[in-house]
Amino acid sequence: MKESRLAIAPDGASIAYRSYGQGSPAILLSNGIGCNQAYVDHAIRAMAQKHQVVIWDYRGHVDSPAPADTEDLSIDLCMQDMRAVAQAAGLVDQDLILAGFSMGVQISLEYLRRWPEQVRGLVFLLGTHEYPLRSFFHMGRMGEILVPGMLATVRRLGFLKKVWTQALAGPWVFPAGKLFVLNAKAARKEDFESWRAHLKHMDPEVFFAWGQVLADHSTASVLPGIHIPCLVVAGDKDNFTPIRVVRNMAAQIPTAEWFEVQGGSHGGLFEFPELINAKVMRFLAEHFSGRIGTE
Repeated sequence: MKESRLAIAPDGASIAYRSYGQGSPAILLSNGIGCNQAYVDHAIRAMAQKHQVVIWDYRGHVDSPAPADTEDLSIDLCMQDMRAVAQAAGLVDQDLILAGFSMGVQISLEYLRRWPEQVRGLVFLLGTHEYPLRSFFHMGRMGEILVPGMLATVRRLGFLKKVWTQALAGPWVFPAGKLFVLNAKAARKEDFESWRAHLKHMDPEVFFAWGQVLADHSTASVLPGIHIPCLVVAGDKDNFTPIRVVRNMAAQIPTAEWFEVQGGSHGGLFEFPELINAKVMRFLAEHFSGRIGTE
């Protein structure tokens, strides 16, 4: 991973981002909750062969410091941070493709709602457009009760932060991941371990606070108005963003191009990188080949 550059948000906070490759339109990539670059690194390397790719870190993730008070986290704050990154990276006056993984799909759609003028394309990877806690592990409204409850508990009982770190440091994490989350045959341990190393040092209060921020947020009203190229990638074994909710999102986007990954879990980007990257690069070449620069 490259050394991060820093954008300065309107409230003075430092927001980290990294830029890879060259070529227009540039791609602004938003990641998932609790994720470092390991989750999306294969996709970045592929897209950066033909495009500039800028990935940024939400507050409390990777190189972006956590807020002093997690109650300050909000969609509006997230948009201010993302816009600050776009300005710092010189993307505000350029044609732009928005790419998102997991939470990043919802965030990209919100950015599109607010600043549609420059956006020329969308790449949605294993994410949905609204109320993600309702579909998380097929829990329905129970997810919207569980996450706020966990957040309140972590805020009240500070020692749980040490429990979080210790639990994510054990040798059982990858086997448990294969059992409950990942495709056990396709998951790549080196990618998973890189992500786990980040997550175990993350403040769980930040993790659950971001989940609560997303819980009541919807970009459904944006979908019918999308008339730019849009690729939607879903995994049929994804328990975080089940395929039924991703398919529902795609059905509301007039220009959606659907790509289903057989056996793909929420770790599909590192389970089947060659398959997904080939589709993404074909999509980019078909719609943006006339404007692709050279590396």
